[in-house]
Amino acid sequence: MSNTSDKVKQGFHDAAEKVKDVAHDAGLKVKDVAHDAGVKVKDAAHNVAEKTKDAAHNVGEKVRDAGHTVAEKTKDVVQNVGEKIKDARR
Repeated sequence: MSNTSDKVKQGFHDAAEKVKDVAHDAGLKVKDVAHDAGVKVKDAAHNVAEKTKDAAHNVGEKVRDAGHTVAEKTKDVVQNVGEKIKDARR
């Protein structure tokens, strides 16, 4: 039969094993949570990049359209000035 000292040692050993198991389980849960958070951050960054790309594309189209409008109006003004010069020479 084991003595009291051996029982105490066994109790400490069992308690240490339980603490080790709990710490291991907690570590796995933390790892899973960190992984999930990393995936969410990656997805959010991808969404931001896509929206930024779309916004830049839309701005580019608006700038192109505005440039075209300015060019058309400039052409019209130059033609009108040319016609007025011709009329003034007559």
